[in-house]
Amino acid sequence: MNQPHNVTILNQKLTIRTDHDGVYVREVADFVNQKIEDVMSRAKTVSTLTAALLVCMNVADELIQSKKESQKINLNTAEKVRSVISLIDLQVQGSLAL
Repeated sequence: MNQPHNVTILNQKLTIRTDHDGVYVREVADFVNQKIEDVMSRAKTVSTLTAALLVCMNVADELIQSKKESQKINLNTAEKVRSVISLIDLQVQGSLAL
């Protein structure tokens, strides 16, 4: 059930409708605000729009890198599971031969 949650990002009041609870929505808003503050502190003359766009790029990069790492881990795990299944199959076949 979509609930409205009020947050402030870049001094802009926003109403977010989501199934997530208010604590999570505030956590996301705080994350975004912190990222924007980080960008603006490193580049003192950057506009808020530019800072927001840079944050979008940085967060998108983090997300894509995380997805790629997750895919590698999943593939590695699948290979290991197949190896274990093969070993179990060999053991089962060996015990059936007795």
